[in-house]
Amino acid sequence: MEEFTWNPDYVYEVLPRFKTHVNEFEDGSEERAQVWTEAKRSWNLEFKNRTETEKDAILDFFLARKGRLEAFTWTCKLDSTQYTVRFDNDELNAQAVGNKRYSISCKFVTCNE
Repeated sequence: MEEFTWNPDYVYEVLPRFKTHVNEFEDGSEERAQVWTEAKRSWNLEFKNRTETEKDAILDFFLARKGRLEAFTWTCKLDSTQYTVRFDNDELNAQAVGNKRYSISCKFVTCNE
């Protein structure tokens, strides 16, 4: 499994979430069932003022994974934990911000497999 090795700027968010099925009955009562046994985590990552070479390398990594199709490993610098993640969507946002300088943003989500 490939590893994502580029370090984002330390302005990213960690967004844990659960999935719960809620059945509502005609009498107004509810039944709740846990779908995921663990929280699925996601991170909004930003890479600011990066070189064209670094932007191209991140883009090539994204293209090789075919967007959110293929999982990869990534070590979160906040907790030094390696996670198995995917890109959260099939688009990578890269913007030119100066002479051959770029800002890239993306979202990773854990794979609960």
